[in-house]
Amino acid sequence: MESKEMSMIFELDKVPFEGDELHADAKEQLDHLSDISLAFTELHLEVKAHTTAASNKVERTAKKATSKARALWVATKLNFKGLPTERLSSTGMADEELLEDVAPDDKKQKRIVVRLTKVQE
Repeated sequence: MESKEMSMIFELDKVPFEGDELHADAKEQLDHLSDISLAFTELHLEVKAHTTAASNKVERTAKKATSKARALWVATKLNFKGLPTERLSSTGMADEELLEDVAPDDKKQKRIVVRLTKVQE
């Protein structure tokens, strides 16, 4: 029998890319995501953080580290809300997946997305 993967992407547009303070709308967004995930225990969440384009290798390395730290920060917040670590992963994308039709240096490139995946047998 072949298994089939189903997934959905959520952009955490209220969660800041930088800083530690979460405003009420960001907390609400994380709460909503964790509520969904806790209700459907077969879901896996992959947090990805993206940045604007890097202009050189040194900047790319820095952006990779920054995006990796931010993705881990969000995954940790979700873990604190009750999601088990085995259902969470985080990846710093830096500028590896820039949005099409958006300038590479536009602040819209800085974003945090969560992919919810369910494998069906």
